[in-house]
Amino acid sequence: MATRTLGRILAVGIVLVFSGACGTPLPRTSGAPSPPRVYCSPDVSAQICEPAAGVAIAAVAVPGRAVTDVWITRGLLCPTQGCLFDPTAHAVDPTPPTDGTWVADAEIAFGATHQHAGLQIARVGGGLVPFLIGYRVPSAGWCPEGCARPSTTGQAS
Repeated sequence: MATRTLGRILAVGIVLVFSGACGTPLPRTSGAPSPPRVYCSPDVSAQICEPAAGVAIAAVAVPGRAVTDVWITRGLLCPTQGCLFDPTAHAVDPTPPTDGTWVADAEIAFGATHQHAGLQIARVGGGLVPFLIGYRVPSAGWCPEGCARPSTTGQAS
């Protein structure tokens, strides 16, 4: 079932943009709902980025909450929700899962809230496994150019 869901997510045409983690997004066209914009850090290979984006999106999929932007980088996010997306936070690196290694992290923006989701992505065996850290509004200075914000108005939850 997870493979089928991942296949559907990838089949809708995830757009890969090889830029910095907070780069300039591609313009959207009107009409049908757009697939999420995916930004791949230059230090993350396409072979990791596309599947990492797919498993991260599947991990936070909630009806009524549209994913608009996904940033895949090769860093380690703060491993607790309280310091997530805070450039001044000083925390220990998260411990990788047993028999696994960290290969990327993911930040996900949604259409109706200013909160973003933060996940670490590990390679365990032959697959990628997402580990959800939590949800938080990014602190000032998190993205030098400013993180993508929802295009629709809605209550920040």
